[in-house]
Amino acid sequence: MQGDSGLRLLIEEVRQAPNAVVLPFLAALRARRDDIAALLGGRSLRVEVVLVGERRHTYRIVFTPSGHVELTGAYGFDPHLRFEGTADRLFGLLLGTLDTFSAVYDEVLTLYFPPDELIHYPRIRRLLAQQLEACPSR
Repeated sequence: MQGDSGLRLLIEEVRQAPNAVVLPFLAALRARRDDIAALLGGRSLRVEVVLVGERRHTYRIVFTPSGHVELTGAYGFDPHLRFEGTADRLFGLLLGTLDTFSAVYDEVLTLYFPPDELIHYPRIRRLLAQQLEACPSR
């Protein structure tokens, strides 16, 4: 992704075909298993992402303590974090143009974990932002 124009292209790609962007993004995260495991410090992280557009696309993602990245179903899924919004709002949160306080207030981000575990969120968010910035836009 190259600057603002690359971000705009990526947002448009997500609007047109979310799976075509999200699934390769998750595949790229899988290649960063050691980084994810180090950031999580032996804990798992369960994230629900709801992309809002013409249709809603829901992704339930588990980052395991060993750094694996897995998609899972709804049954028994209890997220630590929930992201819900349009691609531009979600990307803004990951890239830091939308701050965490505003995201929580605007219900783009919902936190379901104890405050003492909040320390892990900024580190994993930075890793996700790095991976997002590395996404090629067509």
